[in-house]
Amino acid sequence: MRLPPLLLIQALLVFLTGCFQREVRLIPNPDGSGILEIRTVLSDAFLRYAEAHAGLPPDQIWFHKQALVHAASTFGKDVEYLEHRIEAEAGSTLFLVRYRFDRVSDIVLEVDLNAPFLFRPPTTSAGRPPQFRFEHEPGLLRILPPDLTRPASESTHVRIESAQVRRQRQEQFARERRNLMERGNPFKLSPRATPEEVVSRLARDMHTEIRILFPEGLQSGNARFLSADDATGATEILLFSFSGDDFLESAEHVKRLAEQRGGAFEWHDLPRLPGVQIDTGGEILLRF
Repeated sequence: MRLPPLLLIQALLVFLTGCFQREVRLIPNPDGSGILEIRTVLSDAFLRYAEAHAGLPPDQIWFHKQALVHAASTFGKDVEYLEHRIEAEAGSTLFLVRYRFDRVSDIVLEVDLNAPFLFRPPTTSAGRPPQFRFEHEPGLLRILPPDLTRPASESTHVRIESAQVRRQRQEQFARERRNLMERGNPFKLSPRATPEEVVSRLARDMHTEIRILFPEGLQSGNARFLSADDATGATEILLFSFSGDDFLESAEHVKRLAEQRGGAFEWHDLPRLPGVQIDTGGEILLRF
């Protein structure tokens, strides 16, 4: 789910995602109707920074009824807003919104790498973000994962960065670092923090995922990441997840991200990035 309008995201800058957790959960019924639930947890530091730079709190910018009703159409045809609420937690705030749908076959769930992701793959070379689509028959849900194979026509080449471009990038980072340190320096950054240090500080505890929940369980399923709750009988399918903590274990990837060399990462890099789990193994069949 993108956060309309883009003003808030632009204000948070290219590096900013710190202490951001989001779960998109699809809960289908046997007749193909169901509920879509999006849970977003933002740290107090993130909220202070966002409010200071946007001039308004989130519930007046992107998390109010009018904006959420408008956002319903991004998930598919005839998706309807149900409710939303905000709950304060220790050191963070939960933003919860729920939608309803009559036909799961109309639902499209995108892997959102613009916000809250740490990087933005070039849109010119890979098209739209990866999408999960669905087909429904009585007692059967068919999931169509995105095709993230590397295009055969795409050649591998080295991009050479000029001294002028490098200097412009360094100046831009210095401005962004100063912005992040304003309003009481909520992220506790040093004035001499390197791009790698900024990325590492802000990515801690960042997590985003897409799941499907079957409260009554499944008869069978070939999903890669399937878990059953013996106590309740419910079954969950993980379609996508990203862990900032796991991503930060790779110094090579952090450095590439921090420097934004070559536009950071392409969509087809996604399954091989540290911290990523995504089911792209072909058609998923779930019988319930």
